Amino acid sequence: MAKILCLTGGKDAWRRAAGSGLILVSTAGLSRLRPAYAMVLQKYERCALVKETRTGDMEFKKSTYSSQAAEYVSEMIRSGRLRPGQAIRECMLSEELGISRAPIREALLLLVEKGLVCSEPHRGKYVRSLSPKEIYDSYMVAGILEGAGVALSALLWQKDQEDAFERTVDLVERIRPDADADLLAAVDEKFHITLLTACPNAHLVALARHSSASIAKFLYYREWGRLFTPEQYRARHLEVARAVRTKEPFVIEEALRRHYAETGRLLSLSLEADASLPPK
Repeated sequence: MAKILCLTGGKDAWRRAAGSGLILVSTAGLSRLRPAYAMVLQKYERCALVKETRTGDMEFKKSTYSSQAAEYVSEMIRSGRLRPGQAIRECMLSEELGISRAPIREALLLLVEKGLVCSEPHRGKYVRSLSPKEIYDSYMVAGILEGAGVALSALLWQKDQEDAFERTVDLVERIRPDADADLLAAVDEKFHITLLTACPNAHLVALARHSSASIAKFLYYREWGRLFTPEQYRARHLEVARAVRTKEPFVIEEALRRHYAETGRLLSLSLEADASLPPK
């Protein structure tokens, strides 16, 4: 099986990968997707993605200390190493990454701007948390925004945009029953980005793509990954694709609102159920 290694940097990591016969892909070439989801691959049924995350293998360049540290903390949040509400210790990160605390502070400020981290006097910085109601409401808003954007632009699609849409739908159709959450998340990201490519309202697109629903998916990634089986995931996205093909604005908006509402409802219920369990 061919393996693709997605690296942010580090000569040693690149050298080891090259020596092991891996295909190398720079994250710069996948910049249109969020770094955590930059794993959508054409012909993915014959490929696997290996993402380098061990801190010992990362060599930070001084000019990008803060941005790389921000990516590292983001991955800690997405993987569940840092949970919503958990305090973030600058000294621990400084020691773990082998860099000073100044770029760590800058990195955390970047994540505050992105909505993943909160900063309060006398409490410090901690991973943002959302209530079940906030999650459900954010998904409802995301469905309204994306539905409006796609309904507005579907009739404007040119051949290249139609072709890109069909290629993305093909990725969805080829999802296998054993697909993991990372692959589903990557295809999900690609699918929804593609739907909005022709929308002429840039502000609407920005609001839709950077809504609290996207933040909720990131913060509660492990829970999100358990909401649907790969077969259910495939069916839900193909239902949206059928609606988009009608080019009927009302049909498109209704399908996307329903799509997001169901995800928000299940994710909020999942968190409510987890909250009711006794602490371990």
